[in-house]
Amino acid sequence: MTKKKVLLISASYITYFFLLLLVSWQCNAKWCQIRDDDPFGLATYIFAPLAPVFLFSLITYPLREETFRSWLHFAKWWVPMSVLLVLITPDGQGGGYMPSLIDKQVVAFLTSAIFTLISLIIVIYKSIRKSYTG
Repeated sequence: MTKKKVLLISASYITYFFLLLLVSWQCNAKWCQIRDDDPFGLATYIFAPLAPVFLFSLITYPLREETFRSWLHFAKWWVPMSVLLVLITPDGQGGGYMPSLIDKQVVAFLTSAIFTLISLIIVIYKSIRKSYTG
């Protein structure tokens, strides 16, 4: 996969997300509101890990190919794993007096935050390492 393809794919999610938000803000009907229990809301949470992918595809685009490849190698397994974790996580309805502490939103946020941290480490490490080795 090339830098350009990664950038385009992740940009398409960002566009999708902002269009959904815009429609949700402008529409007063119940059918167009983003909720946890509808397909559009579920897709928003499932593909939430693509938001940091867009950020890092922008960052790695001007960098050396080796840095991009190292980051992409990590992203190729992390993003599908994150999507799977979001899919298998309960909706967080909880029961009785004990509300659920972990739901799709929390898992999406945590996997995105961890992805961001590890991506930063990879990009900085590879960039510094490459600049010292020539």
